[in-house]
Amino acid sequence: MGALAYPYFTSKGWPELIFEDGAYYSPAYKLLEQVSYAAFGISTSVATVHQDLTKNVIAPYLRQPHRKISSNWFGAQAMGKTINPNGRIEIAYVLRPGADEAGLLKAAWSITRLGSKEGIIAVEDASIQEVVPAEMRLATTSFYAPYSCVEVIEPGGEIIEFWDYRDPRAYIYGNTERRRGRGAKREEERIPSSTMKFVVPMEKGPYGGKMSVRVKEEGVILKLRETSLIVPRDML
Repeated sequence: MGALAYPYFTSKGWPELIFEDGAYYSPAYKLLEQVSYAAFGISTSVATVHQDLTKNVIAPYLRQPHRKISSNWFGAQAMGKTINPNGRIEIAYVLRPGADEAGLLKAAWSITRLGSKEGIIAVEDASIQEVVPAEMRLATTSFYAPYSCVEVIEPGGEIIEFWDYRDPRAYIYGNTERRRGRGAKREEERIPSSTMKFVVPMEKGPYGGKMSVRVKEEGVILKLRETSLIVPRDML
């Protein structure tokens, strides 16, 4: 959602944070008014998880007494990344009726970064397709599939858990809300957000490729050009 929201709202002059209901939000959650579902998949090559040991500036995050000591300004940290050289990924968005199709398509062509680590990507193709739910129950997909909607047949998949992007609380900056007090006496309370489980295809190495699934009644198959997209029935 964030990958598409950034170029879309930037083109409209929106800031990176908006203030609503006593908290700062990423404008990405406003995209929920136009997009009902988003999916991601690694269709070719193999993605592997890696960590680099790097020297980072941590001074801004230190408490004032510790910040005065210059030897505390830097720290060694493991920085995670996903390596997928020359790999091809696919992103699908299910649009709501009345969505700004022209504006969203233009934004899709402008996607340059993806994920919390802002991995660099280059868009090769973007289009809007008219699709209808398929009657079949078996499908092959390269996309992450909602865990509650599928049973994996082959070659297997890994279950992962993400924030539920349909929940506006997942877009709160820092995911905290200032409740009482000011300055050093300010108290903060973490606001829980719901999560969703997905099955990730494991055909090629750690991540990537396709998987065959049997879709439960809770899910719907949308047939795309070269693959299928499984969407929770209540999100159509």
